Amino acid sequence: MLAIGMTLVAACQPSDNQNQNKNATANTNGTTTANKNQTLSPPLSMTCWTLQIRVHDSKTTPGGYDIDDPGDVTLSLGLKQKVNWCVVYDGVNQSNSPDEIEINSFATTVTPVYRNPLDDSTSDDDYHIPAAQFGDNCVTFCHPPKPNVELGSYKYTIKAWKGGVVKGQLDPRVIINT
Repeated sequence: MLAIGMTLVAACQPSDNQNQNKNATANTNGTTTANKNQTLSPPLSMTCWTLQIRVHDSKTTPGGYDIDDPGDVTLSLGLKQKVNWCVVYDGVNQSNSPDEIEINSFATTVTPVYRNPLDDSTSDDDYHIPAAQFGDNCVTFCHPPKPNVELGSYKYTIKAWKGGVVKGQLDPRVIINT
């Protein structure tokens, strides 16, 4: 009888192992997403999504830069959403930061190819962010989609320039829908 009672007590106790496994999974999931750049949540009215472009000294190319993928951003025409990029350089020596970040070469990922989906009163799709506007000095200039833009997914290029030479590059996406 004593053995049956001990078995029931042990069976009714919470499993420390299970709780640790759940916490380990939560910590693992938190860690894998915590290092990714995340789009900031906009207010519900006229919106401007700010994407952080994180630039690091390259671990594989001396004098080069690695750029974290800012992730896809979806702009809704109906909600009048816009996009803004803000650069964060987190290298060891701030004097080694890129001279500027260039964002350009917007093009749809299927044919026919459409280009330049954003309306900024210029004829091209080049956006230049000088080092003076990195980090805390980020200048917010929101770029809306053009009024008659072709809906869909647009790849674009982020380039890190130093001394007139591209020292790092990445090709993320912006998606425009209704």
